[in-house]
Amino acid sequence: MKFKTPILEREIENWEGFTSKLIEKDRKLFNQLLRSAYKYSLSIEAKGENYSIQSLLMSLLFEQYKVMKNTKLN
Repeated sequence: MKFKTPILEREIENWEGFTSKLIEKDRKLFNQLLRSAYKYSLSIEAKGENYSIQSLLMSLLFEQYKVMKNTKLN
């Protein structure tokens, strides 16, 4: 399930300065990457505000790991 939670929303907003400096093609990809973290929003929220960046990054790493694992299996 995907939920918009306050902690994840704030963390994604914190990346807007970085995102705005990317070329359009990369900006779209980066935003897609960030949006993939919504799958893990409840886990990110459960970890709490003090670990929001770590939780976001771990969610993104885990999502990429799953993609690589599925690619390897096919």
